[in-house]
Amino acid sequence: MKLYLVHGSEPKDTTLCLRLSEITDIGRSHHHDKGNEWKPMYRIDTPGIMKISKPTSIFKVRYPNEDSSSASQHWYRRGSRKRDGGNGVISSEEDEIAKVEWHTFRSSRIVYKGQILNLTEWLAKTDIFGTKRAFQGMDGRSYEWSIGPNTSSLTMEDSNSPSNKIEIARMHQQDFLPTTRAYINIDDRFISQDTQGLLDLIVVTWVYIETTRIETQPESGG
Repeated sequence: MKLYLVHGSEPKDTTLCLRLSEITDIGRSHHHDKGNEWKPMYRIDTPGIMKISKPTSIFKVRYPNEDSSSASQHWYRRGSRKRDGGNGVISSEEDEIAKVEWHTFRSSRIVYKGQILNLTEWLAKTDIFGTKRAFQGMDGRSYEWSIGPNTSSLTMEDSNSPSNKIEIARMHQQDFLPTTRAYINIDDRFISQDTQGLLDLIVVTWVYIETTRIETQPESGG
């Protein structure tokens, strides 16, 4: 699965979309605009022009014709926002699933599904340089983000061999061609039967990790 950054290239302000040409006809059927190339999955919004300390909201996009009966979906009922697909037809609905509260002199935190998560504890550093951060998923497994100069990647414990790590997500930056887009590549094997909200957690933690990676990069000298 590839989630492309559309309508903005910054992790604090973008829409994560599937490309319709890469998914099945089921994904296409929910779009009323035949010229639309994208199927929005998540919208990330930080209000204002100066966004340094403004909270970032993460919305999940639902489609009324899709099955949303899994237990993890019940968190999304409050504060939903509908989008008109044209001709008075509602094509999708948005629900805020998380909010990132950015702080400079104390720990930033995430409000996620009713829980307030202090990021120095829940998304704790696992090395002295702060290039690795780990969290525990709802499935009880440990997940770890690795932050590099140009990308970030997420691994999980191998249940058969805890010392081994399996990569399940990686950020790919836009290359030099103007027609390309940055995207998060997520291993479909861990998403196809996602009942623990893993995809939501990947997106929510990615917003924090990728924003931190960008903001801590040294500025190039002129």
